Amino acid sequence: MRPEIHAQIIAAIAEGDASVAWCVAQSACASSISAYLAPEVLHAIFSDPRAVFTFGFASIDPPCLAIPVTGGWRVTGTWSFGSSSRVATWLGGHSRLTDANGVPLKDAAGRPVERTMIFRREDATIHPDTWDVMGLRGTGSDTYSVTDLFVPAGYGAVPRGRGRDHNLPEDVVAEAEPERREAGLLYRHSMQLIACSGLSSVAIGAARAMFDQFVQLARGKTPSNAIPLRDDGWIQARVAQADSLISAAQAWLLQLLREAWEQCATDGAISFPLRIKIRQACTHQIDCARDAANILFKEAGSTALFRHNGFEQRFRDIHAVSNQVQGSIARLEAAGQYHLGLPPQQLTLIP
Repeated sequence: MRPEIHAQIIAAIAEGDASVAWCVAQSACASSISAYLAPEVLHAIFSDPRAVFTFGFASIDPPCLAIPVTGGWRVTGTWSFGSSSRVATWLGGHSRLTDANGVPLKDAAGRPVERTMIFRREDATIHPDTWDVMGLRGTGSDTYSVTDLFVPAGYGAVPRGRGRDHNLPEDVVAEAEPERREAGLLYRHSMQLIACSGLSSVAIGAARAMFDQFVQLARGKTPSNAIPLRDDGWIQARVAQADSLISAAQAWLLQLLREAWEQCATDGAISFPLRIKIRQACTHQIDCARDAANILFKEAGSTALFRHNGFEQRFRDIHAVSNQVQGSIARLEAAGQYHLGLPPQQLTLIP
């Protein structure tokens, strides 16, 4: 599926329920690791039509470790923010490889050597009491862990589906990737691109639903000692302002995703300047969704406070998206550095 279509589907799902949309988006980006898995492993994981694969963030202290043994690894680790883990059939665990004595390996630059280990959900311990939050509560983004779990060699893959040909500096030619098995157009897009465009679309979809709900409210509500909302010039302007924020932010990202697909088809990769723009557009989409939600929640007045109206849930969900890593202003630092003629310092933030 083309990323621009994926983003629109996620936004449409989010109009109904942001948590469901978030889980679909998270599973989609995690499944990008499929490009590096053997056919028999893919069949084992995805032959079930109800299969769901997801992964969370690896613990740093203590680190998640994979010790080599005959036929695979023994894995011990804890991972948090495992969105959709409650319905998943398979989980991923980003792990640092060690030698036979358990000493972590380092690459030539002194960084830990990692792989993503894939295991059945029933082989992990789920900690459901860890996800007690104000927004996106339905994602069930629990912490999960394994201890001394055997993972066959074929179920360890390129970490996070991020191969050597992704997240490269400008004008750097990618090295050959011996583990890549799939070179189709979709897989020329990085996992980071699928993640940021999908997860940011959760916010924009929820904001659109909030906008539609507010329009219906304004057409029928007359506050005490005031004129009907629909006849209030301030409300009219605020409605237009909110719609502009939502529509423009979504349109910009979709246009960039179309351009990215065309570049992959013609050039085999997405250009560095376009990758920078996509990074900006994803975070911008979240910012605009949050700003629109703030407008609509405020102007809905006391109506927005009641749970049965849905305003407060969407407000919480959108702010939860805004507070997670894709919505962080730090995600724009690399883009700003590029525009100012500086080398971006965090290439992993760029799709």
